[in-house]
Amino acid sequence: VRQRVTSRDAPQVSQVVHAGLLANLCDALRVHHCPSLQFEAAWVLTNLSASVHAHAVVGAGALPLLAQLLRAPDSRVREQAAWCIGNVAGDCSACRDTVTDLDGVIEGLMFNLLHPASRAMARTATWVVSNLCRGSEPRPDHYATSVFLPAILDGLRSDDTPTALNCARSLAFLTD
Repeated sequence: VRQRVTSRDAPQVSQVVHAGLLANLCDALRVHHCPSLQFEAAWVLTNLSASVHAHAVVGAGALPLLAQLLRAPDSRVREQAAWCIGNVAGDCSACRDTVTDLDGVIEGLMFNLLHPASRAMARTATWVVSNLCRGSEPRPDHYATSVFLPAILDGLRSDDTPTALNCARSLAFLTD
């Protein structure tokens, strides 16, 4: 399934959604004893959420499961869950607000911002935060964004350019 949705062929992405596979992907996220299955399912959901199907991913109930996976023992699973959440948050203000209102997202992102398992995780987590800070109509939730301010300010001093740029983008969105 991942190979189908990784291609640039939009009809193949739609086929996965229309075939009713979102429920199966959500079920796979629940299989905690098999991180490779969780990773693959999260990867497919990440690709779906980067398309016109972000609302379908939300509607399937994937977000609460992905929020839980932000604390998964496997760092690859955590990063893929964050990536999918970031795609959904970046889709529109309503999706952004759905993400920030979800139990565990802010705490899970903060965990990964403060203790990134890799440079890639730091980049992904700061990119997700920038999507949560973006938007003017309506503005992002003040509580959700203010929690991230210390991490954003720390990230500005990162020696990793993409991480620092994500933090600068977050700050720009908040002060716009």
